Amino acid sequence: MSKSSPTEFYYHAHGTAIHGQITRPVSYAIDTVASTALPTRGGAASANAGNTVYSHPQLGNIVSFKSASTQVAGSFDDADGHHTTLVTVTVDGLNVLDTITADRIVMKLSAHHLPSEEEGHIVPLGSHFDNLKIAGHPVKVELDHELFSTYDTYAGFKKNYQSDAAFRKRVRKQFLWGDYDADTPQFIKDRYQWHTDKNTPPESRGLVPCTLVKSVEHDQPNVLKTYGNVIIVPQFGKVFLGEVTLKTGTRHITMLRLELGSPVAGDMGIGGGGGNGAGYP
Repeated sequence: MSKSSPTEFYYHAHGTAIHGQITRPVSYAIDTVASTALPTRGGAASANAGNTVYSHPQLGNIVSFKSASTQVAGSFDDADGHHTTLVTVTVDGLNVLDTITADRIVMKLSAHHLPSEEEGHIVPLGSHFDNLKIAGHPVKVELDHELFSTYDTYAGFKKNYQSDAAFRKRVRKQFLWGDYDADTPQFIKDRYQWHTDKNTPPESRGLVPCTLVKSVEHDQPNVLKTYGNVIIVPQFGKVFLGEVTLKTGTRHITMLRLELGSPVAGDMGIGGGGGNGAGYP
């Protein structure tokens, strides 16, 4: 449990290694793997899964991994008077339909929150991909730890977005909020079509979707079509890398999300979690 603090603090932190659902040509649920949540009073919790294969008689192996784990923790630091929260999700030896493989995927969020502050400072340092491959081809993903460490509160990010035109232009392109290339698919353009004020982030119900991804490199540009953090894989589906959701006081990351298309349809999330907390009063 967390140590005593001058104010009440309600922690929230959660993580899930893998979850998903196949909808076509058969219906098949992928159990939620290594999922855990932090008690509101703090403390620590973890969940682990060993070598596992999810398969179906008609489809064969759908997803497998060598190990998966989630750890969450929250406590009050007497040394400098702030609340700390940590979420770590790790998946080793991932294989999805023999098309997406990775030696290791790590999602990590850490936060410190002074009782006097409206928001905690949340950074994703430690999140990374090891030896990610799509259809056997190495995919190098550069994550923008600098941006999300510099603007570690939503208020700070929003203020800079509104005041700095160069920053605004950069993240609109990086986060696929607008300023699209001529060949950008319509489904990407449609996502933020409702948002017409370029001077404000596309916030809806307090949520702002963006991405940790700064760049993606691979040797198949004519086959694996890449738009920001999105890769379209023929006859497989869409791969979304390093998705981040900003919200006042909290952040959520999904390292790998799949929207599966023909011939197998469904969705899958890998390496997801979020956290921080809030003080009262």
